[in-house]
Amino acid sequence: MSKIRLLDESTINKIAAGEVIERPSSIVKELIENSLDAGAASVTVEINDGGKSFISVSDNGSGIASDDLLHVFERHATSKIKDADDLFSIYTLGFRGEAMASIAAVAEVELQTHTEDEASGSYILIKGGNVLENKAIGFPVGTTVTVRNLFYNTPAREKFLKSNISEQGHIVDIVEKLSMVNTAVSFKLIVDGKTVLHTPGNGDLLSVLTCIYGKNTAKSMVRLDYSNPLITIEGYIGKPEIARGNSTYMIFSVNNRVIKNKMMGEAVKQAYKGLLMNNKFPFVVLNIKVQSDKIDVNVHPTKAEIKFSDDRSIFSTIYTAVKSCLASSSLIYGSFDEPSAEKETALSTAAAQRVYEAPAPAIELPDTSGFGDSYISPAKTQHNTEDTVTQTSFLKDNQNYTTKNVDKSFYEPKPDSRFTQPRYEAAPQVQTTYDRNLISSLKIIGLLFNTYILAQDGSNFYLIDQHAAHERINYEYLMDKYDTADMTLQPLILPIVIELSPKEITLIKDNFSIFERLGFEIEWFGENTIAVRSVPIIMGAPCSGDFFNEILDSLESTAKAVSPLESIVISMACKNSIKAGDAISFEEMQELLRRLSVTKSPYTCPHGRPTLITMSQYELEKKFKRVL
Repeated sequence: MSKIRLLDESTINKIAAGEVIERPSSIVKELIENSLDAGAASVTVEINDGGKSFISVSDNGSGIASDDLLHVFERHATSKIKDADDLFSIYTLGFRGEAMASIAAVAEVELQTHTEDEASGSYILIKGGNVLENKAIGFPVGTTVTVRNLFYNTPAREKFLKSNISEQGHIVDIVEKLSMVNTAVSFKLIVDGKTVLHTPGNGDLLSVLTCIYGKNTAKSMVRLDYSNPLITIEGYIGKPEIARGNSTYMIFSVNNRVIKNKMMGEAVKQAYKGLLMNNKFPFVVLNIKVQSDKIDVNVHPTKAEIKFSDDRSIFSTIYTAVKSCLASSSLIYGSFDEPSAEKETALSTAAAQRVYEAPAPAIELPDTSGFGDSYISPAKTQHNTEDTVTQTSFLKDNQNYTTKNVDKSFYEPKPDSRFTQPRYEAAPQVQTTYDRNLISSLKIIGLLFNTYILAQDGSNFYLIDQHAAHERINYEYLMDKYDTADMTLQPLILPIVIELSPKEITLIKDNFSIFERLGFEIEWFGENTIAVRSVPIIMGAPCSGDFFNEILDSLESTAKAVSPLESIVISMACKNSIKAGDAISFEEMQELLRRLSVTKSPYTCPHGRPTLITMSQYELEKKFKRVL
């Protein structure tokens, strides 16, 4: 007896619908893409109950001819392509001819449309794939598709839907992303009778970002424009201060198609390497233009995934574009480029249309108290308690100041091994140009809490974290020494003998060459014991031998995003940097800023914490209510 049977048409349609229509947001995405393919300049989306009971998408596009109305709901019927050859040169968002048939198979669908060439509009009502009504009506040019009672005939699928709030969130997310990619189209989203999003449709991505995320977030975005013979990249990338806790704010589109692609995300994360704290992700909105024959969009029914013919080149181009943009931008925390009058107007107008704002996360500061001290503060060695400055008054020229009851030797620059090593000349592949002169020329006012250097430039004041700044300097100094194999060693009179656990033995063996290149001379002293005979000299002082144990601990807890080399060097840099609470002299502050200005990434320490933040005089006066 035969066990194989042909399925009926209704079952086939429901199975096919399951591949395309996963949830209400799938319907919204497909209908909006149809509107965009129809050349719409305005799209309105309205939902109730998270899209479960009601979805309506209206546009002012070209409409659908009455003769084509019935074909709209047939499987694999489309106006986008003619044959298989067209799959290699797709210029539209839709092309599979499955969406409308899939929606009609699992819901009640009402379609109203009108083209400029026809005297009247058309109306069709379909339920469960069956046409219930088809007639001519009066209707403006464009199309409105209304979907009711989703999955009413597939209860197994309906019960897997999430709460109304959850489904609503997916719809909001897809409308936001499509609005960021299609900035020339005005999007309006109405949820349960309330407008939650309305973009201007003026072609300006910054205006759309303001509508969605707010004015402050938009001000922290940096414009990116990059092109080569392969691809063109446009969009905005966020400064490190607005980094998010997940990767959902890394938004990519290829030829105006919102996609998911791990390779592109990894390229961006690599470009931000060293600028973000652990478990933080950059905020980017990038639209890539590439020849259609270089990509394959016919990968998945949802059309959310694509394949590139040359992944390596795409990765390299995205990395270079983002890295170059970051290198040529001010990444000082709290530093916003003064917007032009037109830009400020656009931001204000968009902010007025915004209904809600995604708040930026608070900056989390790691605890560095466990690293201990590695040197005696020079401020303590150079002055005894009787030589302490009791009053200092800095004048406009920060090189000339008057003091009372101050040791005259205070005026004389004092050499300090932490700053007088050969100057580290940064030679990054992408040279940072923004703020180079600014950082080194800041007018230093003083030291706040023996931790933050207070400085001024024009109408802005700056706070520089002395530990974070020195940590960045030390990190790049050590990496340079590692790259050139030029680390100076200090032999120990008595070697440090360390007994290792099985896991630590593996760590030592796996990273033995790194330790040697960094200046640790290690000998095996039995099966599970090593002898450290030499340690590196960092900034003029030998590294503590006991610190080797701390390095092993850091390697065990290293995040996957950080290589063993980086983990070791970060630990060494942190250990040998100025600590919070260490008083430093005026000359040391100057030298610290000078050396920070020539690093590759002066805006963050190796852990991703900011080295300096700023606030304008205007912002300060607003806090004191001097201006409104």
